Amino acid sequence: MKSSRGDSMVFNLIIWIAFLMSLLITASLYFSYTKLRIPYRGMRHFIYGQVLISVRFALIWFLNETLRFYLTPMIGIVILSGVFVFSRSISKFSKSDVKPIDLYVILPVSFIIYNYFLYIDEKLNFQIVTLYTVLIYMYARAVITVYLRRDAIEDKTHLLTLTMTLFSGLYLFRVLHSWMTLQDLITYLELKDNQAITVIFTFLLQILLTFIVSNLIYTRARVEIKKINSGFHHSPVSMLMLDEDKKVVDVNTRFTDFLGYKVEELLGSQVCDLKMFKEICHLSEFKHMMQSNNPYHNVEYSILKSDGSIIRTLTSISVINYVDQKHSIITFTDISNLHQMNEQLTDYAYYDDLTTLPNRRYLSRLIDSKITDNKRFALMCIDLDNFKHINDNHGHTVGDEVLHQLAKRLLKTIHEEDFVARYAGDEFIIILSLENNSHTLEHKIDNIIDAIESQIYLDNKVFNLKASIGLSEYPLHGLTLNDLLRQADTEMYRIKRMVKSRGLNN
Repeated sequence: MKSSRGDSMVFNLIIWIAFLMSLLITASLYFSYTKLRIPYRGMRHFIYGQVLISVRFALIWFLNETLRFYLTPMIGIVILSGVFVFSRSISKFSKSDVKPIDLYVILPVSFIIYNYFLYIDEKLNFQIVTLYTVLIYMYARAVITVYLRRDAIEDKTHLLTLTMTLFSGLYLFRVLHSWMTLQDLITYLELKDNQAITVIFTFLLQILLTFIVSNLIYTRARVEIKKINSGFHHSPVSMLMLDEDKKVVDVNTRFTDFLGYKVEELLGSQVCDLKMFKEICHLSEFKHMMQSNNPYHNVEYSILKSDGSIIRTLTSISVINYVDQKHSIITFTDISNLHQMNEQLTDYAYYDDLTTLPNRRYLSRLIDSKITDNKRFALMCIDLDNFKHINDNHGHTVGDEVLHQLAKRLLKTIHEEDFVARYAGDEFIIILSLENNSHTLEHKIDNIIDAIESQIYLDNKVFNLKASIGLSEYPLHGLTLNDLLRQADTEMYRIKRMVKSRGLNN
């Protein structure tokens, strides 16, 4: 008797610890989501669903013969609401446009059957079978939805699918166990003890599922941060990044080289606490510029360098969404020398507005630099074959978004030592380094072709892109950008035939 009571206390302790951990991890996920503000599809629904699924098991622990007619319907509502909200989160996450008509039928009918076995023909095992059957259906439905829409999902979903499958298996075992062994179950206290193992494993799977989703959020955050950091730290313009409180959160390499300050003496400081702004912080125009959320361009100020010398700069400030939070970027252009000023001013026109890729001017400078350093590389010219058809049939707005999606895909595909630019219209240029032998040129080309020809999903439409590709190598096919482009155009038809012969254009 004492052993049974001790086991019950241990089960209760484990269950409540798991319950509190589940809520704590879900709360942590919520605060991470709101703090990072990542536009993650279905995240709010997922969080609400996890809270409801956790609460329903806590309610079971208050069940007794006295409260059964009040708590049991409440538990049913919480369970069915939780799985419905969870199902909506999966639909949003997978970009599924399938209407949940089945849910509007199954959930109310299940609730009616559940209450029938409570108030009219009271059978605890049938109540359990009814609710857990719904859970099996919902998690199996979620697994199928994610699997069918796997090509439209940017993130890896293997662990997510596996966890939801484990949920279905756990509840299937619970249904079979209830059907075969709980025919003589009489009291709700017996029900509570009988469900201990199921509850423990449910909470463990919830914790695992929440960790998986947390990892998806952080992965998405890292991707966005990396994308912004790449342009920020490799920009030829001196940049200082501020948060919403106007504290320095980052500086780029050009800034430290230009003004001589060390990163550690800048980070976390307010703008007017910086030595470099000592001479201008009292100016009303500068104060207004720092406090405003509107961009300012090319305002002349005298800036103090770390060695004490003063230079005249054109200072600009712009507002960006950095992981969906408002940040300001201050840029500086030295106008002490007119030639240097003209060179710096052209830096603002080095990126394509639509795709955010470097443009033709940036490409030209990069090629000149590589040629000067005598670095071997291949130039890959990509010309989309059927893009005019997209513009004509779907409009230029859709066409622009397709180009934007393709640009993002190409950035993800190329290696760190490579470079991609939008050359003009629907033409892209990729520079493939031949200095690093860890990746063969053929392997890189295959990956790029796969990236171009993988379907693009946009506004419930599927777009299949094809491209003509030309290739030239420096210095084998030319010593200037024009020579390399001309050779790539000449080779484009031959490369296109080679691609067809490999079956990639079929």
